This record gives sequence, structure tokens and C-alpha cells, in this order.
Amino acid sequence: MTLLSAPPRPSRKNLTPEQRAAAVAVLLSVSVKLEAPYGAIAMCAANFDVSVDQISRLWKRAVRDIKASRPINYQSGRKGRSGRKTRLSDEFWNDLNHAIELVPLEDRTNIRTLASTLGIPKSTLHDYLLAGVFRCHTASAKPMFTDIQRIARVKFAITFVHKSSLGSLRFDDMMDRIHLDEKWFYLAKDKQRYYLAEHEDAPHLCVKNKNFIVKVMFLVALARSRWDAQNHRLWDGKVGCWPFAVYEPAERSSKNRPAGTLEMKTFTVDRDIYRRCLCSVVIPEIKRVWPSRKRFVLQHDNAKPHVDASDPEVVAALTEGGWDGSIHPQPANSPDFNVLDLGFFASLQSLQHRKKARSIEELVDNVDEAFRELPMTNIDRVFLTLQSVLQASMDVDGGNKYLIPHLGKDKLVQGNGLLPPSLKCSGRVFRKAEAFLSSAETEAEKEKRT
Repeated sequence: MTLLSAPPRPSRKNLTPEQRAAAVAVLLSVSVKLEAPYGAIAMCAANFDVSVDQISRLWKRAVRDIKASRPINYQSGRKGRSGRKTRLSDEFWNDLNHAIELVPLEDRTNIRTLASTLGIPKSTLHDYLLAGVFRCHTASAKPMFTDIQRIARVKFAITFVHKSSLGSLRFDDMMDRIHLDEKWFYLAKDKQRYYLAEHEDAPHLCVKNKNFIVKVMFLVALARSRWDAQNHRLWDGKVGCWPFAVYEPAERSSKNRPAGTLEMKTFTVDRDIYRRCLCSVVIPEIKRVWPSRKRFVLQHDNAKPHVDASDPEVVAALTEGGWDGSIHPQPANSPDFNVLDLGFFASLQSLQHRKKARSIEELVDNVDEAFRELPMTNIDRVFLTLQSVLQASMDVDGGNKYLIPHLGKDKLVQGNGLLPPSLKCSGRVFRKAEAFLSSAETEAEKEKRT
């Protein structure tokens, strides 16, 4: 007796997003008030060699999107809903995280040690990490504050909060602020990551001593980007970037140049040199490029070479010509309150290291070129980040145990290409900062009485 076999089951065909868009376009062209005529869906299914049900579901979803005034979704919807079901149940997630919490921190510095402590294969634990069951965190050492320093940080941050005309709390736009800071820029890194082809040889980096890689200190002055009404243009906020280096004749001959050849050399910066640099270079450049009012405030940290706010020579240079200039140092141990340390230097250094340099002259040229190339949107972003950091610091009583808030700045860009001038300040955080300062003043009065 001959056994009859069942007819082969046709394989289900999945359309690409482009094919789905084409199918919807065909149905839209023949529909009346989003109603497809009789037989149109079957004809479309035959043209694309798929089932009528698939085209029918696609058409219904497209009609819902059109009626809701949103873009039509042409994706299959299979991603995340197909394939083998995960074994990582909620109970397993909780148990593994609880087990990790019981392991001492010193045994959680790498996957191998943690896996050995938990009794789990290293590769399996790494798979759990990639699946998001637990996370990796890199902790960096940050400055430690005294109570006085925490109070100073809150006082500094709260001075930037004002009430708007609508009664809401907003941060100052910081248009009169110029941030100053120094940074070492190196000719090369002692460690560099590369992405190589499969059979490509790895680069070999070698130096005589990692402690003697050529480096130059730069002084950078940065303000906020704005519209320059006088010159009818957008001013990027870049005041200047100056190297602490001079040309001096070589004392001895070498295989590279004879004695007496002018070569660039760095020098040590002390308070006298910093004062001279401010009075003869930085402040005149500020007055030359400053686009708005004659008022500006210089902000720098409390490094030893930095001059006091009441230094007579600097005050005279700041106020010369009817200008209203002043110096407002930031609180001690507070690099997070300066836009240069907060992110600008990192962007500048990243761009500088993409340029080749073999000498100190090329290093200086590369840093100067990177400073000019860096887009002003980076400057605008870091000033807005500073405002969010001030609020985050007030929320932890002037400390630095916080994560830099993620603002989604791309969504905040205005029609002129710039970000809003200021952020709103949380009323809760502002009241908490005021209560912290009031409590600190009360404690100080009690100590005076005793």
C-alpha cells in the first residue's frame, strides 16, 4: 500500500522594510479614505509572493500610524520576540546580584577573581555581564573635602541661581564668565588603542623613558558662545590658547642642529610669570575679542602660581580703559566647577592626538590647530553641563559623589544652533542648599559661643 505524504509546507517569507514600504505605497495609491478596495490586498500579496494575512496586518498597522499622525513603522517586529527564550529569569537575576553584593569589593576588580569567588566559570560570568545581569564600574579618585570646603562649594553654586521673570528658578547664563586653566599636552601617549585588520602587525611604541615624553603647558581662556551683535556673527567663545614656551639658542651642537640654532623650550611658570601673562597677553586679548558689554569675570582655580583677586597690577589691567573686569576664583579642589577641566580639555586633547607630531614645534602647532578646529557646539554643551553639575553638587551638600547628569542636549538645540542659555534649577535642590548653609551658619555660631 502506498502511503500519501503531506504536501510540503511553504516557507514563510519575510519582507524587508523597503518591500513593506513599497507594498504600503501601492495600497495607498488605490485606497479611498484609507479603505483598500476589494481584492487589492490579495493582489498585493500575490505580487510580493507572501500571504494575504501578512499584507493585511501590514496595511492595518500603516492605517493606525497614519491616523495617529506618526511615521509608519515598516519594521517586522520580530526582533526581541524570536529565537530561544532566555534562561535568565528574574529570580536568577536577583540571586546573582545578591551573591555579587556579598563578595568583598577587593575580590570584584576583575572577572577572573569574581568568577572564582562565586564558583562560576569565567566565560559564563562574562556572558552574564554582556546580558546586563550586572555591570562594570570604574571608580576614579576624587578630591576629599573638609566641611569648610563643602560649604564654600554650595555658596559658590547657589550664587548662580536666580529667579526668572516667571518666578521659576534658573541658573545664570554665564555670559560674563571667562574660564582660565593650564594643562600639559604631550607629544605622544604612553598607551594607545588601535583597531587593526585581521593580519595587520600591531604598532610598536617605544620611548627612552615614559617620564620624559616631550610636553608643553598651555594656558587656555574660554567663554560662552553667543551672538555678536556688533559684528553680526556668532562668536565661538574662544579667547586664546597660549603655550608656555620660548625660542632659545641651543647651547651645544648635536647631530640634529649646530650650536646657536633657535629651538623651542618650555619654562617653569611661577606667580610673576602668570601675572605678566595675564596683564600683557590674556587681558588685552579679552578686550580685543569680547563681543558684548565691558564687564567680564575671570575664573581660575587656586593653584600656587595664580594671582590673588586683589593683586594691584592685575586689577589695574582689568579696569584699564573703563572696563569692569574682576577675578573670581573657584572653590578649592573643585575642577568640576571649571568648564575646561569638565570636558573641554578632553575634547581638545582627543583632537590633538589625531595629528602627528615629531617635535615640540609641531606639538604646539597641533594644539593651536585643534583649538581653532574644535566646534563651538562643544563649548556651548560644556557650559550647560557645568550648570547641571552645580545643581548635582548642591544636591549632595557640596560633595562630588554624583554622576554627571545626562541632559539629552541634542533635543535642546534652538533654531540658531545653540543650546538654551540656562537650565532650570530644582526648587527642592535649592531649598536643600539653603537649609545646608543655614545649618552650617548655626553650627559656626555655636562654636563661637563655646
